[in-house]
Amino acid sequence: MRMKGTEQNASVLQAVPLPPLSRRPLVSVLVSNYNYGSFLMEAIESVLQQTYDNYEVIVCDDGSTDALTSCILAVR
Repeated sequence: MRMKGTEQNASVLQAVPLPPLSRRPLVSVLVSNYNYGSFLMEAIESVLQQTYDNYEVIVCDDGSTDALTSCILAVR
């Protein structure tokens, strides 16, 4: 499958050199949530039980009205 306009853009696009990844890159775990506080602790515990320990857990909540806040504060 060919994308329209790729031929004319091919001369403009260039590879960007990137530094090598560190030996232990940071892994970001994004948990989206809306009124699923009852499952949130289970999701966070799953991350905490992994053998790899260079991670961050980001919980994105869209105005939940359940017990989310107390659940997150318990983990801090």
